Amino acid sequence: WDNPDARMAVAKAINRDALIETAFFGLSNPSIGPIAPAFVWAYIPPEEIQTPQTFNLDEAKALAEAAGIAGATPTIMATSDTQRAAEVLRNQLSDIGLDVQFEQLQQAAWNERWQAGDFDWLTNGSVADADPDDGHWNFFHSEGPWNTHGYTNPEVDRLLEATRSTGDMEERAALFHELQAILQADVPYAFLHHTIDTTGFSNDVQGYVPVPEMRYMESVWLDR
Repeated sequence: WDNPDARMAVAKAINRDALIETAFFGLSNPSIGPIAPAFVWAYIPPEEIQTPQTFNLDEAKALAEAAGIAGATPTIMATSDTQRAAEVLRNQLSDIGLDVQFEQLQQAAWNERWQAGDFDWLTNGSVADADPDDGHWNFFHSEGPWNTHGYTNPEVDRLLEATRSTGDMEERAALFHELQAILQADVPYAFLHHTIDTTGFSNDVQGYVPVPEMRYMESVWLDR
Protein backbone atom coordinates (compact mmCIF):
# COMPACT_ATOMS: atom_id res chain seq x y z
CA TRP A 1 0.00 0.00 0.00
CA ASP A 2 2.96 2.32 -0.50
CA ASN A 3 1.65 2.74 -4.07
CA PRO A 4 -0.55 5.88 -4.32
CA ASP A 5 -2.54 4.31 -7.19
CA ALA A 6 -3.44 1.36 -4.97
CA ARG A 7 -4.60 3.65 -2.18
CA MET A 8 -6.57 5.84 -4.59
CA ALA A 9 -8.23 2.77 -6.09
CA VAL A 10 -9.52 1.90 -2.63
CA ALA A 11 -10.66 5.47 -1.89
CA LYS A 12 -12.52 5.79 -5.21
CA ALA A 13 -14.19 2.37 -4.82
CA ILE A 14 -16.00 3.44 -1.63
CA ASN A 15 -19.54 4.70 -2.09
CA ARG A 16 -19.77 6.92 0.97
CA ASP A 17 -23.50 7.59 0.64
CA ALA A 18 -24.19 3.84 0.59
CA LEU A 19 -21.77 3.30 3.48
CA ILE A 20 -23.57 5.90 5.59
CA GLU A 21 -27.01 4.57 4.72
CA THR A 22 -26.10 0.94 5.44
CA ALA A 23 -23.66 1.18 8.33
CA PHE A 24 -25.00 4.27 10.10
CA PHE A 25 -28.70 4.25 9.12
CA GLY A 26 -28.14 7.52 7.26
CA LEU A 27 -27.02 9.33 10.41
CA SER A 28 -23.66 10.72 9.30
CA ASN A 29 -22.21 13.12 6.75
CA PRO A 30 -19.92 12.24 3.80
CA SER A 31 -16.34 13.30 4.36
CA ILE A 32 -13.87 14.83 1.91
CA GLY A 33 -11.12 15.37 4.48
CA PRO A 34 -10.27 15.82 8.15
CA ILE A 35 -12.12 19.15 8.54
CA ALA A 36 -15.36 18.43 10.41
CA PRO A 37 -18.60 20.38 9.74
CA ALA A 38 -18.39 21.77 13.31
CA PHE A 39 -15.53 24.01 12.16
CA VAL A 40 -17.74 26.18 9.97
CA TRP A 41 -14.98 28.76 9.45
CA ALA A 42 -12.82 26.16 7.66
CA TYR A 43 -15.27 23.49 6.48
CA ILE A 44 -16.22 23.13 2.80
CA PRO A 45 -19.29 20.95 2.06
CA PRO A 46 -18.63 18.03 -0.34
CA GLU A 47 -20.96 19.44 -2.98
CA GLU A 48 -18.87 22.61 -3.19
CA ILE A 49 -15.50 21.04 -3.98
CA GLN A 50 -13.98 18.37 -6.19
CA THR A 51 -11.87 15.64 -4.60
CA PRO A 52 -9.92 12.89 -6.36
CA GLN A 53 -11.35 10.45 -3.79
CA THR A 54 -14.90 10.84 -5.16
CA PHE A 55 -16.63 7.49 -5.73
CA ASN A 56 -16.04 6.32 -9.30
CA LEU A 57 -16.02 2.56 -9.69
CA ASP A 58 -14.73 2.53 -13.28
CA GLU A 59 -11.74 4.70 -12.35
CA ALA A 60 -11.19 2.62 -9.21
CA LYS A 61 -11.08 -0.59 -11.25
CA ALA A 62 -8.60 0.92 -13.71
CA LEU A 63 -6.33 2.09 -10.88
CA ALA A 64 -6.59 -1.28 -9.15
CA GLU A 65 -5.61 -3.06 -12.36
CA ALA A 66 -2.68 -0.70 -12.94
CA ALA A 67 -1.50 -1.18 -9.36
CA GLY A 68 -1.87 -4.96 -9.57
CA ILE A 69 -3.89 -5.29 -6.35
CA ALA A 70 -6.64 -7.60 -7.62
CA GLY A 71 -6.72 -10.68 -5.42
CA ALA A 72 -5.02 -8.95 -2.49
CA THR A 73 -6.30 -9.90 0.98
CA PRO A 74 -5.76 -6.90 3.28
CA THR A 75 -7.18 -7.12 6.80
CA ILE A 76 -9.22 -4.36 8.42
CA MET A 77 -8.41 -4.19 12.12
CA ALA A 78 -11.55 -3.08 13.94
CA THR A 79 -13.49 -3.17 17.20
CA SER A 80 -17.12 -4.05 17.83
CA ASP A 81 -17.97 -0.35 17.39
CA THR A 82 -16.64 -0.33 13.82
CA GLN A 83 -17.60 -3.83 12.71
CA ARG A 84 -20.67 -2.75 10.76
CA ALA A 85 -18.72 -0.16 8.75
CA ALA A 86 -15.89 -2.63 8.13
CA GLU A 87 -18.34 -5.20 6.74
CA VAL A 88 -19.82 -2.64 4.34
CA LEU A 89 -16.33 -1.64 3.18
CA ARG A 90 -15.45 -5.30 2.70
CA ASN A 91 -18.43 -5.78 0.39
CA GLN A 92 -17.81 -2.58 -1.59
CA LEU A 93 -14.12 -3.27 -2.14
CA SER A 94 -14.82 -6.70 -3.56
CA ASP A 95 -15.90 -4.78 -6.69
CA ILE A 96 -12.23 -3.99 -7.45
CA GLY A 97 -11.03 -7.52 -6.76
CA LEU A 98 -10.00 -7.18 -3.12
CA ASP A 99 -10.77 -10.00 -0.70
CA VAL A 100 -10.81 -7.86 2.44
CA GLN A 101 -10.53 -9.75 5.72
CA PHE A 102 -11.86 -8.61 9.08
CA GLU A 103 -10.14 -8.83 12.46
CA GLN A 104 -12.16 -7.77 15.50
CA LEU A 105 -10.21 -6.87 18.63
CA GLN A 106 -11.00 -5.56 22.08
CA GLN A 107 -10.27 -1.85 22.37
CA ALA A 108 -7.11 -2.30 24.45
CA ALA A 109 -5.64 -4.77 21.97
CA TRP A 110 -6.65 -2.52 19.06
CA ASN A 111 -4.90 0.45 20.69
CA GLU A 112 -1.73 -1.57 21.27
CA ARG A 113 -1.59 -2.74 17.66
CA TRP A 114 -2.42 0.73 16.33
CA GLN A 115 0.31 2.42 18.38
CA ALA A 116 2.79 -0.22 17.21
CA GLY A 117 1.81 0.24 13.55
CA ASP A 118 0.99 -3.48 13.44
CA PHE A 119 -1.89 -3.55 10.94
CA ASP A 120 -2.77 -3.67 7.25
CA TRP A 121 -5.76 -1.34 7.40
CA LEU A 122 -7.94 0.16 10.10
CA THR A 123 -10.89 2.46 10.50
CA ASN A 124 -9.98 5.41 12.68
CA GLY A 125 -10.88 9.01 13.34
CA SER A 126 -10.72 12.01 15.63
CA VAL A 127 -13.52 13.10 17.96
CA ALA A 128 -14.34 16.09 20.18
CA ASP A 129 -11.63 18.22 18.59
CA ALA A 130 -11.22 21.75 19.85
CA ASP A 131 -9.61 22.84 16.57
CA PRO A 132 -8.91 21.31 13.12
CA ASP A 133 -5.29 21.05 14.26
CA ASP A 134 -6.20 17.96 16.33
CA GLY A 135 -7.41 15.95 13.36
CA HIS A 136 -4.50 17.03 11.15
CA TRP A 137 -1.29 17.30 13.17
CA ASN A 138 -1.80 14.12 15.18
CA PHE A 139 -2.43 11.95 12.11
CA PHE A 140 -0.52 13.60 9.25
CA HIS A 141 2.51 15.49 10.57
CA SER A 142 5.60 13.31 10.16
CA GLU A 143 6.07 13.46 13.95
CA GLY A 144 2.37 13.30 14.82
CA PRO A 145 1.65 10.98 17.79
CA TRP A 146 -1.08 9.09 15.87
CA ASN A 147 0.81 8.88 12.57
CA THR A 148 1.48 5.18 13.11
CA HIS A 149 0.92 4.54 9.38
CA GLY A 150 4.18 6.40 8.64
CA TYR A 151 2.88 9.16 6.36
CA THR A 152 5.49 11.80 5.46
CA ASN A 153 5.16 14.84 3.21
CA PRO A 154 7.43 17.87 3.84
CA GLU A 155 4.83 20.26 2.38
CA VAL A 156 2.19 18.93 4.76
CA ASP A 157 4.60 19.42 7.67
CA ARG A 158 5.27 23.00 6.52
CA LEU A 159 1.58 23.85 6.19
CA LEU A 160 0.72 22.31 9.54
CA GLU A 161 3.47 24.29 11.23
CA ALA A 162 2.18 27.44 9.52
CA THR A 163 -1.32 26.88 10.96
CA ARG A 164 0.25 27.05 14.42
CA SER A 165 2.09 30.30 13.77
CA THR A 166 -0.91 32.53 12.99
CA GLY A 167 -4.11 33.36 14.83
CA ASP A 168 -5.86 34.79 11.78
CA MET A 169 -8.84 32.50 11.09
CA GLU A 170 -9.07 33.27 7.37
CA GLU A 171 -5.38 32.56 6.91
CA ARG A 172 -5.65 29.35 8.92
CA ALA A 173 -8.70 28.25 6.91
CA ALA A 174 -6.78 28.76 3.66
CA LEU A 175 -3.87 26.70 5.01
CA PHE A 176 -6.20 23.89 6.07
CA HIS A 177 -7.81 23.93 2.62
CA GLU A 178 -4.35 23.48 1.05
CA LEU A 179 -3.67 20.64 3.46
CA GLN A 180 -6.97 18.97 2.66
CA ALA A 181 -6.25 19.03 -1.08
CA ILE A 182 -2.82 17.41 -0.59
CA LEU A 183 -4.22 14.74 1.74
CA GLN A 184 -7.00 13.94 -0.70
CA ALA A 185 -4.42 13.32 -3.43
CA ASP A 186 -1.85 11.48 -1.27
CA VAL A 187 -4.51 9.20 0.30
CA PRO A 188 -2.86 8.48 3.66
CA TYR A 189 -6.50 7.91 4.61
CA ALA A 190 -9.61 7.31 2.54
CA PHE A 191 -11.87 9.95 4.06
CA LEU A 192 -15.30 8.47 4.75
CA HIS A 193 -17.72 10.30 7.03
CA HIS A 194 -18.32 12.71 9.90
CA THR A 195 -20.64 11.54 12.65
CA ILE A 196 -23.47 13.86 13.66
CA ASP A 197 -22.84 15.55 16.99
CA THR A 198 -26.05 15.13 18.99
CA THR A 199 -26.63 16.22 22.58
CA GLY A 200 -29.62 15.06 24.61
CA PHE A 201 -30.49 16.50 28.01
CA SER A 202 -33.45 16.88 30.37
CA ASN A 203 -35.60 20.00 30.54
CA ASP A 204 -34.21 20.43 34.08
CA VAL A 205 -30.81 21.28 32.62
CA GLN A 206 -30.31 25.04 32.43
CA GLY A 207 -27.46 27.19 31.16
CA TYR A 208 -26.13 24.62 28.71
CA VAL A 209 -24.82 26.14 25.48
CA PRO A 210 -24.35 23.49 22.76
CA VAL A 211 -21.03 23.91 20.99
CA PRO A 212 -20.33 21.29 18.28
CA GLU A 213 -17.84 18.65 19.40
CA MET A 214 -17.36 20.25 22.82
CA ARG A 215 -19.01 19.85 26.26
CA TYR A 216 -18.70 22.97 28.42
CA MET A 217 -20.40 22.52 31.80
CA GLU A 218 -19.15 25.54 33.75
CA SER A 219 -22.48 27.40 33.50
CA VAL A 220 -24.81 24.39 33.75
CA TRP A 221 -27.30 24.09 36.62
CA LEU A 222 -30.40 22.02 37.37
CA ASP A 223 -33.84 23.59 37.86
CA ARG A 224 -35.97 21.19 39.86
